[in-house]
Amino acid sequence: LRRDIAGAAPLSALYVNCSGRGRSLYGRPNVDTRILRERFGDIPVAGMQSSFEIAPHGDSPSFQLYTGVLALFAELS
Repeated sequence: LRRDIAGAAPLSALYVNCSGRGRSLYGRPNVDTRILRERFGDIPVAGMQSSFEIAPHGDSPSFQLYTGVLALFAELS
């Protein structure tokens, strides 16, 4: 996403995280949020945990597990 926004300043984000991630996956807490802060700075992030996410797979949507989905909002470049 950093490359896709072509140098525009990130403003905020929405993050949907599979409940299987976190301490049970990594063995320590806050790994995903730490990565988001490293990449995009201290922008406001709203989010939630879910049991699964639905994402494109080929030509149709499918259930995805252990995923994190980020929507990033940025200034126009």
